[in-house]
Amino acid sequence: MYNIKCFDAFKRAFRRMTGMLFYPFAVSIWFVLGFSAWLAIIFNSQGGSGAGGTFYFKFSNSGNLPYIISRGGSFLKDVFLGDVFFVGKICNYFKIEQSVFWWLVFGTAASVLIMIVINLILVWVSSRFKFIFIDNIANNRAEIAKPWEQFKRCGNSAFWWLFGFILVSVLFMLIIFICASALLYPLIQDFLSTKTLQISDANSVFLVLTIAVFVTGVVILFFTCYFFNEFVLPIMYKKDLRAKAAYREFLQLFKAAPLTFLKFWFLQILANIACGIAVILLIITTCGIVIIPLLMPYFRALVILPVLVFHRSQSMELMAAFGSEYSPYPAPIESEKTNNENK
Repeated sequence: MYNIKCFDAFKRAFRRMTGMLFYPFAVSIWFVLGFSAWLAIIFNSQGGSGAGGTFYFKFSNSGNLPYIISRGGSFLKDVFLGDVFFVGKICNYFKIEQSVFWWLVFGTAASVLIMIVINLILVWVSSRFKFIFIDNIANNRAEIAKPWEQFKRCGNSAFWWLFGFILVSVLFMLIIFICASALLYPLIQDFLSTKTLQISDANSVFLVLTIAVFVTGVVILFFTCYFFNEFVLPIMYKKDLRAKAAYREFLQLFKAAPLTFLKFWFLQILANIACGIAVILLIITTCGIVIIPLLMPYFRALVILPVLVFHRSQSMELMAAFGSEYSPYPAPIESEKTNNENK
């Protein structure tokens, strides 16, 4: 039975972060370690473009809202209630030739395929650099070339696990979309034709079940990915295991101390809130100057490097509390053991 105090892991992670980055302070370490941190989280930290702001501006304009609603309603009526083939409905509505429509479809499909390939490359690179980042923190150093080759096997295994996880997630969302569409399509048709929304008892039950399955699936997918990033990766790093074997070992550990990991997750939420407040205070104290590097991916990693190292160290310290067989840190030499015992 494990008796682990999760809060102690956060205190040790904070001391490790400050000792690594500030005592002593070395610009070269920040740039190299920041580079490994940036690539370790590059797939997770991709933000949206400015399109969201434009979208919000247009829809927040009260003068455009009635026009948008009427156009949207007209389009839905043409698509769902018209007599022309679906593609013909769209072409007639936008007044374009079907050849142009198919060029747009193929162009969009090609663009999506290119984006998928780019994202898979980012996942592969990020998978390798996750272990480089862990190795740098565990050994209190900043290296790229040596750990890149050293953790090739673990990085590739993590990539294939993440690739499978993405496929399962997409398949799950596709099934939910099909179920929701099967329910909503006839309801939309009835609403557009009768102006009334009527949901039968069977449809209500089906809708509730779909929502319940969706929420349950999202929670399971979230914690599956969360546990992998936080705890399975350090086990892979420590024991040089493949992703599936490391996950099986983590599940055995989770069964032995489930409340420990749940308490850690809750404390990590509080720690993330505290780090977010610290970043906001940094922006305020610098009169917004820090916002400029925060808008650039690599330099953003440099600015928030203490947060990234602190966050990565948290789960590493927790795993070390389970014993030396799970600790990602190198074993202390005999002289260090003697000094610690004397203290």
